[in-house]
Amino acid sequence: MPDDVDIMGGSVHITKNTKALLDGIKKIGLEMNVDKTTHIVVSRDQNAGLCHSIKTDNSFLEKVEEFKCLEKP
Repeated sequence: MPDDVDIMGGSVHITKNTKALLDGIKKIGLEMNVDKTTHIVVSRDQNAGLCHSIKTDNSFLEKVEEFKCLEKP
């Protein structure tokens, strides 16, 4: 069962949408494993990733340049 989530939007929306996701999963008794959670910035602006970070309640999510798909085709 896949457990990947895509959150899309501008920098302000990403922060708000991530917070909404965290609030929603807490309500149903789940939690995000921040040690296994990463994010990637995709933008036409080459400098967009330099200043963008996503903060959870206690830490920042790791920013990566690419994702590795572990699911079999």
